[in-house]
Amino acid sequence: MSDDCGEAGWSGTRDVREPPVPVVVDLRYALPPQRIGVQPGTPLIVRAGGIDNGRQVNAELIAWHLTATGDRWAHLRGVELVSRNGRGYLTTEMWVPEAAVRPRERRAQP
Repeated sequence: MSDDCGEAGWSGTRDVREPPVPVVVDLRYALPPQRIGVQPGTPLIVRAGGIDNGRQVNAELIAWHLTATGDRWAHLRGVELVSRNGRGYLTTEMWVPEAAVRPRERRAQP
């Protein structure tokens, strides 16, 4: 689905941000662990090379969107996911719940 899918069809549930807003994403809320601790038998290569979902990463907020149940989700771009060992990385778009997003602090200009 693209951004030009027709705003009228969303009945006011989509709030596009132009220009995009710099934000910080808490991956603990965006990609929450499905269990406490590491699953027994998880190979070391997976523990080291898997996405580090305990990080806070920068992204850009493209839009807020409401679900049919009233939850607010953020459409993000430029989300940088990094492996636990720091060797692997990728930049992606993703949707995350509102609790995972906060405004990025602006640094004071000297």
